Amino acid sequence: LKKPLLVPRKKVIGIAADQEPPTEVELEVIGIIQHKILSKDRPQGPRLKAADQGEGDRLAN
Repeated sequence: LKKPLLVPRKKVIGIAADQEPPTEVELEVIGIIQHKILSKDRPQGPRLKAADQGEGDRLAN
């Protein structure tokens, strides 16, 4: 990447019971992305075991 990307988390500060909008919002940096990962294949999610798939069939009936 030409410029690093920040991964922010919104943090609300100073909420009072009588105030409708929050008084202050702060952004906390939880990560920095510096490199882009390229692959020729699409990433695969975790595979379920055969025993776990059988339990799902019993619950559906």
